[in-house]
Amino acid sequence: MQLIKQILLLVKLEISLELRSKAALSALILYVIATVFTVYMCLKTNDDRTWNALVWIVILFVCMNVVSKSFFQTHQSRWNYYYTTVPPVALLFSKIIYNTMLAVCLSLMTWTVFYMLFGIEVTRFLMFLSIIIIGSATLTATLTMLSAIAAKSNNNSTLLAVLSFPILVPIIMLISQLSLAAFTDMKWNNLANDAFSLLAMHVLVYALGALLFPYLWRD
Repeated sequence: MQLIKQILLLVKLEISLELRSKAALSALILYVIATVFTVYMCLKTNDDRTWNALVWIVILFVCMNVVSKSFFQTHQSRWNYYYTTVPPVALLFSKIIYNTMLAVCLSLMTWTVFYMLFGIEVTRFLMFLSIIIIGSATLTATLTMLSAIAAKSNNNSTLLAVLSFPILVPIIMLISQLSLAAFTDMKWNNLANDAFSLLAMHVLVYALGALLFPYLWRD
């Protein structure tokens, strides 16, 4: 119970810090609108596969931009404060939760702008919406965990790229397959394994974070 309270307090702190300096959030919103509009001007298509791929490319980079400021742009004095007052698991989970909330909102915004410009109808709207939420949450949680590892390795952002690629590839493959199925009438039985695998990856990030991050934090 105490851990949950600490996580909620840290999430509230992250939100207040974000609202205090609106420049980063405004830049992310501008990035979404400008990127989707550029795609629309350069590639006007109604192909489901192309549209699905473009949506997830934009969402992936949105998640990476959200996560990049969690550990690499935090001042050393704040790290010292966290180190003396906050349990490592509470810190990591608060970062994951806040980044997930922000990334999901921006991902839904990305889909909305895509829909307004391209006007493509989705056969299973609720399914596609659920995949966007779960998929962006899984991507963000994974990237946050990896950025925490990279940040404790002498703040090496290059390590984040090396670690991310082999881990994100299977996640992106699952997400793209599930979201593409939302354009068709494919039976749920054919998608259940992929959906459970994606959820399992999301839960695994939290489990590994709870086990590994305290050791990294002490170093």
